[in-house]
Amino acid sequence: MFLISDSFVQMGFRDLTDQRIGHIIKLEGQREERIKRMVISLGIKLAEKEKNLDISEEELQKAVKEKASELVGILKEGQGLD
Repeated sequence: MFLISDSFVQMGFRDLTDQRIGHIIKLEGQREERIKRMVISLGIKLAEKEKNLDISEEELQKAVKEKASELVGILKEGQGLD
């Protein structure tokens, strides 16, 4: 015999499970974004250090901001795919 109350319990459990899974997916997306920003920043810093070994930390940070904004922004004329 199937009771309506059993159905409500199962739906409530599924709803809580879906909420938890959604929360975990959101957290993983945020973590992935942070790691991506760190890798990009490190790559830019390494490239700038290869060009100029005497570059200061302030100049490195400035270069990271400029180059990272170029990666996110609209492409300039002559950049990207034709």
